[in-house]
Amino acid sequence: LTLGNRIAAKNHLRRKHRAQQKLEQCEGALENVQQLLHQIRDVDTNAAIVNTYKTTSEAMKRGMKEGGLDEDAVHDTMDDLNDVMESYKEVERALSTTTDDLDAAELEAEL
Repeated sequence: LTLGNRIAAKNHLRRKHRAQQKLEQCEGALENVQQLLHQIRDVDTNAAIVNTYKTTSEAMKRGMKEGGLDEDAVHDTMDDLNDVMESYKEVERALSTTTDDLDAAELEAEL
């Protein structure tokens, strides 16, 4: 390279580096803006989700109150149901005992 061309080449390289830096800066800024836009959309989506949770919670509370669903009452009902089912099983067992079984047991005892 001749001296004049060398100076022009250096100047050209400086401009190229500045342009490259500016391009990288702009690309970074664009990436940031795109990320911010995505986060704005996420805020709307998250707000809708929270609103849905809140509405669902209120509806369930109202439904449980109107239906008389209370944790203690449900546990009491389930305990009562288990007791009744156990009693019913005892009745079924008693009814399934035949007189032949009793007679066989008596005969066995006599032997």
